[in-house]
Amino acid sequence: ANTLFLGAFALWKSTDGGSNWTLSNSIPSGDPYGGFLTHCDHHSIGFVPGDVNKMYDCNDGGVYYSSDQGASWNFKGKGLNTFQIYQIGSAKTSPNLALLAARDNGVSAADLTDTTHTWYYVYAGDGFSPVVDHTNANTWYAAGFYVGRGKSINSGLSFSPINNGISESTWYYTPLEMDPFNPQILYTAADSNIYKTTNGGNQWTPSAAIRDIQIIAIDKINSNVVYASNRVWWANTTSKIYRTKNGGSNWIQVSCPAEYITDLEADPVKAGTVYATAYNYNAGKQIWKSIDTGNTWINITGNYPPIPANSITINPHNTNHLYIGSDVGMYFSEDGGVTWNDFNNNLPNVS
Repeated sequence: ANTLFLGAFALWKSTDGGSNWTLSNSIPSGDPYGGFLTHCDHHSIGFVPGDVNKMYDCNDGGVYYSSDQGASWNFKGKGLNTFQIYQIGSAKTSPNLALLAARDNGVSAADLTDTTHTWYYVYAGDGFSPVVDHTNANTWYAAGFYVGRGKSINSGLSFSPINNGISESTWYYTPLEMDPFNPQILYTAADSNIYKTTNGGNQWTPSAAIRDIQIIAIDKINSNVVYASNRVWWANTTSKIYRTKNGGSNWIQVSCPAEYITDLEADPVKAGTVYATAYNYNAGKQIWKSIDTGNTWINITGNYPPIPANSITINPHNTNHLYIGSDVGMYFSEDGGVTWNDFNNNLPNVS
Protein backbone atom coordinates (compact mmCIF):
# COMPACT_ATOMS: atom_id res chain seq x y z
CA ALA A 1 0.00 0.00 0.00
CA ASN A 2 2.98 2.36 0.41
CA THR A 3 3.96 2.02 -3.25
CA LEU A 4 2.29 4.73 -5.30
CA PHE A 5 2.54 5.91 -8.90
CA LEU A 6 1.58 9.41 -9.99
CA GLY A 7 1.02 10.32 -13.63
CA ALA A 8 1.56 13.92 -14.71
CA PHE A 9 3.91 15.32 -17.36
CA ALA A 10 6.41 12.78 -15.97
CA LEU A 11 5.71 9.48 -14.20
CA TRP A 12 6.58 9.50 -10.49
CA LYS A 13 6.95 6.69 -7.92
CA SER A 14 6.86 6.66 -4.12
CA THR A 15 7.69 3.67 -1.89
CA ASP A 16 6.90 5.38 1.41
CA GLY A 17 3.26 6.37 1.04
CA GLY A 18 3.97 9.64 -0.75
CA SER A 19 6.52 11.19 1.61
CA ASN A 20 9.19 11.03 -1.10
CA TRP A 21 8.95 10.70 -4.87
CA THR A 22 11.38 9.61 -7.60
CA LEU A 23 11.01 9.62 -11.36
CA SER A 24 9.89 6.25 -12.65
CA ASN A 25 10.31 6.94 -16.36
CA SER A 26 13.26 9.31 -16.57
CA ILE A 27 16.66 8.64 -18.11
CA PRO A 28 19.45 8.40 -15.51
CA SER A 29 20.05 12.18 -15.45
CA GLY A 30 16.88 12.52 -13.37
CA ASP A 31 15.79 15.56 -15.36
CA PRO A 32 12.01 15.28 -16.00
CA TYR A 33 12.44 17.42 -19.15
CA GLY A 34 15.66 15.81 -20.32
CA GLY A 35 14.37 12.51 -21.63
CA PHE A 36 12.06 9.63 -20.77
CA LEU A 37 11.92 5.89 -20.90
CA THR A 38 8.26 6.36 -21.86
CA HIS A 39 6.35 9.09 -23.63
CA CYS A 40 5.26 12.06 -21.51
CA ASP A 41 1.77 13.09 -20.31
CA HIS A 42 0.38 10.15 -18.38
CA HIS A 43 -3.32 9.36 -18.20
CA SER A 44 -3.79 5.87 -16.76
CA ILE A 45 -1.86 3.21 -14.83
CA GLY A 46 -2.86 -0.43 -14.41
CA PHE A 47 -1.34 -3.43 -12.59
CA VAL A 48 -1.49 -7.07 -13.70
CA PRO A 49 -3.66 -8.92 -11.12
CA GLY A 50 -1.58 -11.23 -8.96
CA ASP A 51 1.80 -9.71 -9.86
CA VAL A 52 2.54 -6.23 -8.54
CA ASN A 53 5.74 -6.03 -10.57
CA LYS A 54 3.88 -6.05 -13.89
CA MET A 55 2.15 -2.83 -14.87
CA TYR A 56 1.00 -0.76 -17.82
CA ASP A 57 1.18 2.98 -18.41
CA CYS A 58 -1.08 4.79 -20.90
CA ASN A 59 0.17 8.18 -22.09
CA ASP A 60 0.10 10.55 -25.04
CA GLY A 61 2.42 8.17 -26.92
CA GLY A 62 0.34 5.04 -26.45
CA VAL A 63 0.84 2.05 -24.10
CA TYR A 64 4.01 1.00 -22.23
CA TYR A 65 4.69 -2.13 -20.14
CA SER A 66 7.00 -2.72 -17.17
CA SER A 67 7.81 -6.08 -15.61
CA ASP A 68 9.85 -4.58 -12.76
CA GLN A 69 7.46 -2.07 -11.22
CA GLY A 70 8.60 0.88 -13.32
CA ALA A 71 12.38 0.44 -13.32
CA SER A 72 12.31 -0.22 -17.09
CA TRP A 73 9.68 0.16 -19.77
CA ASN A 74 8.84 -1.33 -23.17
CA PHE A 75 6.57 0.20 -25.81
CA LYS A 76 3.47 -1.92 -26.47
CA GLY A 77 1.47 0.40 -28.69
CA LYS A 78 2.52 -0.81 -32.13
CA GLY A 79 -0.56 -1.30 -34.26
CA LEU A 80 -2.80 0.78 -31.98
CA ASN A 81 -4.21 3.93 -33.56
CA THR A 82 -3.59 6.15 -30.55
CA PHE A 83 -2.48 9.41 -32.19
CA GLN A 84 -4.45 12.37 -30.86
CA ILE A 85 -4.97 14.22 -34.13
CA TYR A 86 -5.72 17.93 -34.03
CA GLN A 87 -6.03 18.70 -37.74
CA ILE A 88 -5.74 17.34 -41.26
CA GLY A 89 -4.17 19.35 -44.08
CA SER A 90 -4.72 18.67 -47.78
CA ALA A 91 -3.37 19.92 -51.10
CA LYS A 92 -5.65 21.44 -53.71
CA THR A 93 -3.29 20.58 -56.58
CA SER A 94 -2.29 17.15 -55.25
CA PRO A 95 -5.35 15.39 -53.79
CA ASN A 96 -3.42 12.30 -52.67
CA LEU A 97 -1.22 14.30 -50.28
CA ALA A 98 -2.36 14.51 -46.67
CA LEU A 99 -0.79 16.05 -43.57
CA LEU A 100 -1.84 15.48 -39.97
CA ALA A 101 -0.97 17.43 -36.85
CA ALA A 102 -0.91 15.43 -33.61
CA ARG A 103 -0.59 16.13 -29.92
CA ASP A 104 3.01 15.55 -28.78
CA ASN A 105 3.82 13.94 -32.12
CA GLY A 106 4.36 16.84 -34.50
CA VAL A 107 3.21 16.88 -38.12
CA SER A 108 3.27 13.80 -40.36
CA ALA A 109 2.59 13.33 -44.07
CA ALA A 110 1.33 10.52 -46.28
CA ASP A 111 0.59 9.63 -49.86
CA LEU A 112 -2.99 8.36 -49.73
CA THR A 113 -2.34 6.00 -52.65
CA ASP A 114 0.22 4.13 -50.51
CA THR A 115 -1.49 0.85 -49.63
CA THR A 116 0.84 0.37 -46.62
CA HIS A 117 -0.75 3.46 -45.03
CA THR A 118 2.66 4.80 -44.02
CA TRP A 119 2.91 8.25 -42.42
CA TYR A 120 6.30 9.91 -42.13
CA TYR A 121 7.27 12.49 -39.52
CA VAL A 122 8.14 15.95 -40.88
CA TYR A 123 7.81 18.56 -38.08
CA ALA A 124 8.44 18.43 -34.35
CA GLY A 125 6.67 19.45 -31.16
CA ASP A 126 2.95 19.35 -30.55
CA GLY A 127 1.79 19.54 -34.14
CA PHE A 128 -0.55 22.31 -35.26
CA SER A 129 -2.03 23.85 -38.38
CA PRO A 130 -0.65 21.92 -41.38
CA VAL A 131 -1.22 24.04 -44.49
CA VAL A 132 -0.32 23.30 -48.11
CA ASP A 133 0.03 26.10 -50.66
CA HIS A 134 -3.05 25.82 -52.87
CA THR A 135 -1.01 26.67 -55.98
CA ASN A 136 2.11 24.59 -55.24
CA ALA A 137 1.87 21.24 -53.43
CA ASN A 138 5.61 21.32 -52.66
CA THR A 139 5.20 24.24 -50.24
CA TRP A 140 4.06 23.29 -46.75
CA TYR A 141 3.54 25.23 -43.53
CA ALA A 142 3.30 23.84 -40.01
CA ALA A 143 3.51 24.92 -36.40
CA GLY A 144 4.60 23.23 -33.20
CA PHE A 145 4.70 23.91 -29.48
CA TYR A 146 8.20 25.14 -28.49
CA VAL A 147 9.42 25.14 -32.12
CA GLY A 148 7.09 27.80 -33.60
CA ARG A 149 6.17 28.12 -37.26
CA GLY A 150 8.00 26.46 -40.13
CA LYS A 151 7.93 26.36 -43.92
CA SER A 152 9.07 23.70 -46.38
CA ILE A 153 9.54 24.26 -50.10
CA ASN A 154 10.55 20.64 -50.80
CA SER A 155 7.50 18.66 -49.73
CA GLY A 156 8.54 18.33 -46.11
CA LEU A 157 12.11 17.09 -46.60
CA SER A 158 13.29 20.11 -44.61
CA PHE A 159 11.67 23.04 -42.82
CA SER A 160 12.95 26.54 -42.15
CA PRO A 161 11.69 28.62 -39.21
CA ILE A 162 9.41 31.51 -40.18
CA ASN A 163 9.01 33.49 -36.97
CA ASN A 164 10.55 36.82 -38.05
CA GLY A 165 8.58 39.66 -36.50
CA ILE A 166 7.07 37.50 -33.74
CA SER A 167 9.02 38.15 -30.55
CA GLU A 168 6.50 36.76 -28.06
CA SER A 169 5.79 33.17 -27.17
CA THR A 170 2.73 31.17 -28.14
CA TRP A 171 1.24 29.49 -25.09
CA TYR A 172 0.11 26.34 -26.81
CA TYR A 173 -2.11 26.07 -29.86
CA THR A 174 -0.69 27.95 -32.87
CA PRO A 175 -3.12 28.79 -35.68
CA LEU A 176 -2.03 29.25 -39.30
CA GLU A 177 -4.51 30.17 -42.03
CA MET A 178 -3.79 30.90 -45.69
CA ASP A 179 -5.66 33.38 -47.88
CA PRO A 180 -7.78 31.36 -50.36
CA PHE A 181 -6.70 33.56 -53.29
CA ASN A 182 -3.13 34.66 -52.47
CA PRO A 183 -0.94 31.92 -50.93
CA GLN A 184 1.64 34.52 -49.86
CA ILE A 185 -0.84 35.91 -47.32
CA LEU A 186 -1.22 34.00 -44.05
CA TYR A 187 -2.47 34.82 -40.57
CA THR A 188 -1.22 33.45 -37.27
CA ALA A 189 -1.39 34.39 -33.61
CA ALA A 190 0.82 34.37 -30.52
CA ASP A 191 0.12 35.16 -26.88
CA SER A 192 -0.63 38.86 -27.33
CA ASN A 193 -1.18 39.54 -31.03
CA ILE A 194 -2.67 38.43 -34.32
CA TYR A 195 -0.05 38.52 -37.09
CA LYS A 196 -0.17 38.71 -40.88
CA THR A 197 2.41 37.97 -43.57
CA THR A 198 2.21 39.01 -47.21
CA ASN A 199 5.40 37.25 -48.31
CA GLY A 200 4.88 33.63 -47.39
CA GLY A 201 6.09 33.88 -43.82
CA ASN A 202 9.40 35.67 -44.43
CA GLN A 203 8.19 38.52 -42.22
CA TRP A 204 5.19 38.82 -39.90
CA THR A 205 3.55 42.12 -38.94
CA PRO A 206 1.22 42.60 -35.97
CA SER A 207 -2.35 42.92 -37.20
CA ALA A 208 -4.16 43.36 -33.87
CA ALA A 209 -3.19 43.43 -30.20
CA ILE A 210 -5.64 40.70 -29.23
CA ARG A 211 -4.62 37.98 -26.78
CA ASP A 212 -4.93 34.20 -26.83
CA ILE A 213 -6.30 33.76 -30.36
CA GLN A 214 -6.39 30.11 -31.34
CA ILE A 215 -9.02 30.09 -34.11
CA ILE A 216 -8.71 32.04 -37.36
CA ALA A 217 -11.14 31.72 -40.28
CA ILE A 218 -10.94 33.58 -43.60
CA ASP A 219 -13.99 34.28 -45.75
CA LYS A 220 -13.80 32.02 -48.82
CA ILE A 221 -15.26 34.63 -51.18
CA ASN A 222 -14.01 37.94 -49.77
CA SER A 223 -10.67 37.25 -48.11
CA ASN A 224 -10.52 40.75 -46.63
CA VAL A 225 -13.02 39.41 -44.09
CA VAL A 226 -11.25 37.43 -41.37
CA TYR A 227 -12.59 36.07 -38.06
CA ALA A 228 -10.65 35.18 -34.92
CA SER A 229 -11.54 33.74 -31.53
CA ASN A 230 -9.87 32.51 -28.37
CA ARG A 231 -10.46 28.90 -27.43
CA VAL A 232 -8.81 28.69 -24.00
CA TRP A 233 -11.75 27.26 -22.04
CA TRP A 234 -9.28 25.30 -19.87
CA ALA A 235 -7.90 28.63 -18.56
CA ASN A 236 -11.30 29.78 -17.24
CA THR A 237 -11.55 32.34 -20.02
CA THR A 238 -14.77 32.88 -21.96
CA SER A 239 -14.54 33.22 -25.72
CA LYS A 240 -14.75 36.41 -27.74
CA ILE A 241 -15.02 36.73 -31.52
CA TYR A 242 -13.25 39.43 -33.53
CA ARG A 243 -13.55 40.43 -37.19
CA THR A 244 -11.76 42.51 -39.77
CA LYS A 245 -13.25 43.59 -43.09
CA ASN A 246 -10.10 45.15 -44.54
CA GLY A 247 -7.54 42.39 -44.45
CA GLY A 248 -6.44 42.91 -40.88
CA SER A 249 -5.93 46.68 -40.85
CA ASN A 250 -8.72 47.14 -38.31
CA TRP A 251 -10.43 44.63 -36.03
CA ILE A 252 -13.60 44.91 -33.96
CA GLN A 253 -15.22 42.60 -31.44
CA VAL A 254 -18.48 41.16 -32.74
CA SER A 255 -21.16 39.18 -30.95
CA CYS A 256 -20.30 35.74 -29.62
CA PRO A 257 -23.04 33.09 -29.44
CA ALA A 258 -21.43 30.82 -26.84
CA GLU A 259 -19.20 30.82 -23.80
CA TYR A 260 -16.59 28.43 -25.19
CA ILE A 261 -16.08 28.59 -28.97
CA THR A 262 -14.31 25.55 -30.45
CA ASP A 263 -14.32 26.34 -34.20
CA LEU A 264 -15.17 28.98 -36.78
CA GLU A 265 -15.65 28.06 -40.43
CA ALA A 266 -16.58 30.36 -43.32
CA ASP A 267 -19.12 29.17 -45.86
CA PRO A 268 -17.37 28.03 -49.07
CA VAL A 269 -19.71 29.86 -51.47
CA LYS A 270 -21.58 32.59 -49.53
CA ALA A 271 -19.66 35.71 -48.59
CA GLY A 272 -20.31 36.90 -45.03
CA THR A 273 -21.67 33.56 -43.82
CA VAL A 274 -19.76 31.88 -41.00
CA TYR A 275 -20.45 28.98 -38.65
CA ALA A 276 -19.43 28.52 -35.01
CA THR A 277 -19.33 25.49 -32.72
CA ALA A 278 -19.14 25.38 -28.94
CA TYR A 279 -18.03 23.21 -26.04
CA ASN A 280 -21.21 22.74 -24.03
CA TYR A 281 -23.14 19.89 -22.40
CA ASN A 282 -26.42 21.82 -22.21
CA ALA A 283 -29.02 21.00 -24.85
CA GLY A 284 -29.41 23.43 -27.72
CA LYS A 285 -26.14 25.35 -27.26
CA GLN A 286 -23.62 23.85 -29.67
CA ILE A 287 -23.94 25.11 -33.28
CA TRP A 288 -24.60 28.58 -34.76
CA LYS A 289 -24.65 30.33 -38.11
CA SER A 290 -24.20 34.01 -38.99
CA ILE A 291 -25.16 35.49 -42.35
CA ASP A 292 -23.94 39.03 -41.54
CA THR A 293 -20.21 38.50 -40.80
CA GLY A 294 -20.79 37.72 -37.14
CA ASN A 295 -22.97 40.65 -36.13
CA THR A 296 -25.83 38.30 -35.23
CA TRP A 297 -26.12 34.53 -34.91
CA ILE A 298 -28.81 31.94 -35.67
CA ASN A 299 -28.92 28.84 -33.48
CA ILE A 300 -28.91 25.73 -35.71
CA THR A 301 -28.28 23.18 -32.96
CA GLY A 302 -31.70 21.60 -33.59
CA ASN A 303 -31.82 17.99 -32.40
CA TYR A 304 -28.03 17.71 -32.06
CA PRO A 305 -27.36 15.94 -28.72
CA PRO A 306 -26.15 17.78 -25.57
CA ILE A 307 -22.45 17.06 -26.14
CA PRO A 308 -19.58 19.36 -27.20
CA ALA A 309 -19.26 20.21 -30.89
CA ASN A 310 -15.55 20.55 -31.57
CA SER A 311 -15.36 21.32 -35.28
CA ILE A 312 -17.47 21.99 -38.34
CA THR A 313 -16.98 21.78 -42.09
CA ILE A 314 -19.29 22.53 -45.01
CA ASN A 315 -19.66 20.62 -48.28
CA PRO A 316 -18.62 23.09 -51.02
CA HIS A 317 -20.83 21.31 -53.58
CA ASN A 318 -23.94 21.48 -51.37
CA THR A 319 -23.72 23.93 -48.50
CA ASN A 320 -26.77 22.42 -46.81
CA HIS A 321 -24.51 19.47 -45.97
CA LEU A 322 -22.79 20.21 -42.65
CA TYR A 323 -20.41 17.94 -40.74
CA ILE A 324 -19.72 18.17 -37.00
CA GLY A 325 -16.85 16.57 -35.12
CA SER A 326 -18.23 15.88 -31.63
CA ASP A 327 -16.92 14.33 -28.43
CA VAL A 328 -18.36 10.98 -29.56
CA GLY A 329 -17.69 10.97 -33.29
CA MET A 330 -19.36 12.55 -36.32
CA TYR A 331 -22.75 14.15 -36.91
CA PHE A 332 -24.24 15.21 -40.24
CA SER A 333 -27.01 17.52 -41.43
CA GLU A 334 -28.32 17.58 -44.99
CA ASP A 335 -30.77 20.44 -44.42
CA GLY A 336 -28.50 23.24 -43.21
CA GLY A 337 -28.73 22.33 -39.54
CA VAL A 338 -32.48 21.83 -39.17
CA THR A 339 -31.90 18.18 -38.25
CA TRP A 340 -28.78 16.22 -37.29
CA ASN A 341 -28.00 12.51 -37.56
CA ASP A 342 -25.30 10.24 -36.23
CA PHE A 343 -22.67 9.70 -38.95
CA ASN A 344 -20.44 7.07 -37.33
CA ASN A 345 -20.73 3.98 -39.52
CA ASN A 346 -17.25 2.38 -39.44
CA LEU A 347 -15.92 5.29 -37.37
CA PRO A 348 -14.89 5.18 -33.69
CA ASN A 349 -16.96 7.10 -31.16
CA VAL A 350 -14.12 9.40 -30.13
CA SER A 351 -13.45 13.11 -29.97
